[in-house]
Amino acid sequence: EARRIMKPSGSLLAFCDWRMLSSLQPAIESAGLRYQGLIVWDKEAMGLGCGFRCQHELVMHFTNGAPEYYDKGTPNLIRCKRVSAGDREHQTQKPARLMSRLLRVVAPPGGTVVDAFAGSGSTLVAGIAEGMNAIGIERDPEYHAIAMRRINEALGAHPLFNHA
Repeated sequence: EARRIMKPSGSLLAFCDWRMLSSLQPAIESAGLRYQGLIVWDKEAMGLGCGFRCQHELVMHFTNGAPEYYDKGTPNLIRCKRVSAGDREHQTQKPARLMSRLLRVVAPPGGTVVDAFAGSGSTLVAGIAEGMNAIGIERDPEYHAIAMRRINEALGAHPLFNHA
């Protein structure tokens, strides 16, 4: 379904950890999307666990045909602090700053971003901040309400919608 609604040069970004990479990449490719590469999100602090504790998350980049890039100044290693436990409203919440950085590369201002697993709405908030149309899908009513609150806050802070 993602491929069906994507424009011919559109991108799909999928967050995963190293355990899922070898399964998820071929599964998405089998749907007809092209694997373009891997982005590493350095969270700047280790997670829980022992031994070699993870400090990063992987982002797979796929396109629906030949890609278009709108910002050529972003490396494939992005350092951005994760959302602190006290501020996190969803267990996998991404910082809006990170999502803005990713979106600037793969989507044009005025373009449309779709997040089929919106969670707390970070991708949508980032899209609004970047001047994009944002469409989110979230089945959990609690997270839907959180995302709607954050979207309304983002719209209120956006120069086009702030009439104060």
